[in-house]
Amino acid sequence: MINKTDAHLHSWDLQKIQYSWLNKDAGVLYDSYTPERVERELLSTGVTSAVLVQADNSLVDSTYMFDQAALFPWIKGVVAWLPLEEPDQVLKVIEDDYGSNPFFKGVRHLMHVEPDPKWILQEKVLTSLKILANKKIPFDAIGINLQQLDAIISMAEKIPQLNIMIDHLNQPPFADPSIMNEWKKIMKKAVIFPNLHIKISGLGTINRKGYSSLQEAIVPVLGFIVEQFGFNRCCCGSDWPISILDSSYSDTWKTYESSLQRITNNDEDIRQIMQITADQFYCIQ
Repeated sequence: MINKTDAHLHSWDLQKIQYSWLNKDAGVLYDSYTPERVERELLSTGVTSAVLVQADNSLVDSTYMFDQAALFPWIKGVVAWLPLEEPDQVLKVIEDDYGSNPFFKGVRHLMHVEPDPKWILQEKVLTSLKILANKKIPFDAIGINLQQLDAIISMAEKIPQLNIMIDHLNQPPFADPSIMNEWKKIMKKAVIFPNLHIKISGLGTINRKGYSSLQEAIVPVLGFIVEQFGFNRCCCGSDWPISILDSSYSDTWKTYESSLQRITNNDEDIRQIMQITADQFYCIQ
């Protein structure tokens, strides 16, 4: 079994925090998902390290994740939230709080729900991102459409010293071949920026109408991504508990690993995606 680093794990406790997007309409997700709930399955799957990723644009959510990271030895880092539209506040929080926390490994904003697909390119946001770059703090970019993907590439071009992780492959449009071709064209543009990295995650919940299984849908896409970016710019994450809308934690990993095995029979290449890239990107020891 290949050791793995889960580069995209969520956790929330509805007894402690209320999330704007999380209500009874969310179905099974409208529950508390703490590390205890996934720990046994996670460890049995060969995951030796995990990174908690923000699920709310709030400092409260980040504080909760830092607290959880201190309780579980397999949680090695936190991708937190910062008020990117307020550069002075960003600097203050880093210098007065986050910067001294050993679990602080990156920043993310739920930019995919912002009405403006170019939200990330606002002058104040770019100023905040430059602060992150100067302090060697990476940024997770979450987009769900081609306009947001274009904006992420523009951000990478404007701030070449900022290491950026594109979450969930920016949701490749499996069910629409014409949009998929556009997605591929934009991803080919992204390759030329070495500060852009790709996270294989969150794929089970994307519309894959016309495919008999998740593996059938993602193998061609993963083959394309690996061919373009190489194994050393790709990592993997479960997106738990969002992933349970499609399959169990262990089955999610089995699908990703078996899909990669159809692309390469080199265990070191698979280990690069399953563990090494994430460890390097998030500075996990």
